[in-house]
Amino acid sequence: MEELLKYQVVERKLIDSGLIAISLIILQDWIATGTPDLASKTSLIALSAAIPMLASDLLILQMPKTYFGKLYFQANHLIGIILAFASIGAAIFHASLAAGIVFLISSVLGYPGYALIYNKNFTEKEKPAEQKSH
Repeated sequence: MEELLKYQVVERKLIDSGLIAISLIILQDWIATGTPDLASKTSLIALSAAIPMLASDLLILQMPKTYFGKLYFQANHLIGIILAFASIGAAIFHASLAAGIVFLISSVLGYPGYALIYNKNFTEKEKPAEQKSH
C-alpha cells in the first residue's frame, strides 16, 4: 500500500508539472498574439484557472504532512487537469479543427486504457503470493 501511495504522489507531481509547463507555453502565445477567436479565448480562460489550481496542488504535495486523500485537494487536482486539457484542446482547435478532433479522441481513449493498466498493476501487487499462482 505504501508503494501505491508513493507512486500516486510522484504521478500527481509529474502530471501537475507537465501540464503547468505546457500551459505556460500556450499562455505565452496568447499573450503575444492575442485571442482572436472563441477557441483561443476559451483556452486562455481555462489556462487562467488551471495554472493556479495545478500549482497549489503541486505545493500541497511538497508538504511533509500529506493531505493526499482529502476531497477538496482531489477535486482541485481533477478540476485543474480537466481545465488544462480543455485549454490545450482549445488551443489545438484554434490551430486546426482536424487536429483538435484527433486530440479529443486520443484523450478520451487514452485515459481509460491507462486506468485499466494502472488498476491491474496495483491490484495484482496487493494480492497474496498464493492467489497469484492459481
